[in-house]
Amino acid sequence: MSKIRTSTCVVLSTVIMFLSLGTGAQVPAVFNRILPILKAAEQNAPKADSKIWPGFEFEKTPIFIWDADSGQGLLLNTSSIPKGFTQPFASMPRVALGPIPPGTTPADAVMPVVDRLAAWLNVQALTSAKDQATAVGVLYRSAFDVFEPYQNFVQASPLSSGTYPYLNANANALAMAENRLLAKMVGAGQSQAAPLLAAFLQIRQKRQALLPPAIAKYEWTHEVDDGISQYAAYQAMAVSARAEAEQDLIKQIESFKPTQPETEATHWAFSGCALALALDETGKDWKVMFQKGSRDSLEPVIEEVTKGVTPADTAFLDMSQLQKQAEEAVQEIKSQQQNFLDQILKADGLIVKLNLTGVIGNHGIKWSNRYSTKDVYHLGDGREIRNSYYQLKGQGFLTCTSGRPLLIIVRRSMTVGFSKDHMPWVKVDGKQAGFKKGVTTLTGKVEIRGDRYELAISDARLDFDAASHTLTVTPLPEEASGAGATAAQQQ
Repeated sequence: MSKIRTSTCVVLSTVIMFLSLGTGAQVPAVFNRILPILKAAEQNAPKADSKIWPGFEFEKTPIFIWDADSGQGLLLNTSSIPKGFTQPFASMPRVALGPIPPGTTPADAVMPVVDRLAAWLNVQALTSAKDQATAVGVLYRSAFDVFEPYQNFVQASPLSSGTYPYLNANANALAMAENRLLAKMVGAGQSQAAPLLAAFLQIRQKRQALLPPAIAKYEWTHEVDDGISQYAAYQAMAVSARAEAEQDLIKQIESFKPTQPETEATHWAFSGCALALALDETGKDWKVMFQKGSRDSLEPVIEEVTKGVTPADTAFLDMSQLQKQAEEAVQEIKSQQQNFLDQILKADGLIVKLNLTGVIGNHGIKWSNRYSTKDVYHLGDGREIRNSYYQLKGQGFLTCTSGRPLLIIVRRSMTVGFSKDHMPWVKVDGKQAGFKKGVTTLTGKVEIRGDRYELAISDARLDFDAASHTLTVTPLPEEASGAGATAAQQQ
């Protein structure tokens, strides 16, 4: 589940029209479907709130559940019905139905709605939940995201793409050991909680000593920011389905793979939740300890509650086997990286390099990109390989879409390679491009299509180097465009 963060309102390019709802306004069907979830969340509050955090009250935390299809939303936990809203459910007087505010881009974030700060939540997060207890947890997680800033919890910041050191085999072996300890903590009971936490802290600190200090801070901060919100979700789920909540948490923890960056970003929510539950089991008032500190890490709290505690026996971790697994996994990733690099840079047909150096910073072009988070290989120095869907758009000027191995040098270039048996076709101003021996330059409207690759630019220069069979495509924004399509033979 993605973390909901504080954000500002963004103006839509097409303004969502304000819908005036009268007392007889029809409730969108999707909101009728989630009514049992809303009632369950309300009923859970007396039991869940006290377990989550001192001062937290679900029923006093505004949540705006929005539906893009109808342009409307449900405002939960409102003390009064705002202007332009109606009361859709007689059985739930603290729920209001109204329009998505004009000029606001709906997003899962903490943003204003009417005159109050609320957690915005896409209704699909509830309708797609596997069961009612899970959906109730989603609501509580969202509510706690509103509560956190008022408690001065430090808001975590994401790492830049490719920053996390996921190819360090020694660190990865220790991360796998941490994971096994976290899974063992869930439901372990009071007698085992402190020893397991002490063992966990030893391994965590040993691993983080191998990494840059900024990475250690990033992990601990996310375990607070994301992890305690997930802990709130767990406590709400556990009111009616504790066993299922435990199994779900263990499953999420075990799904983390240190060599897969796409699992790293969400991992800290579940590890932080497991740590909070283990701290509960110690019987110590750890939340008061946390509030007396910097509120950006659970490390000082774990150190405090494990003082004088003998760490649990970790022989079951089998560190030599974990080290072997970690080394093999890292070697496999490196081999995959080299294989993809060879497919791109040593292709025997045509290498197409999109040169972005002089265009990506052009403020006259509205840039956007869409991509899959799967099969991404970070090489360092701003280089990465993507072997999944990736699209870059410069509105009205350039579109590049790839589903094949793609070498990206951030803000500089995007390169793909084609074999002789799968050559793409290249057109300039609608005509098939022909290249002679040597280096040939063409300019004009460019279209390139090949297996899982398309590039279209309204004006660009093509430089072909026959020796390396590399075609470099340099976009020419309007202010730098040529007068038309020309060809020149460079000797």
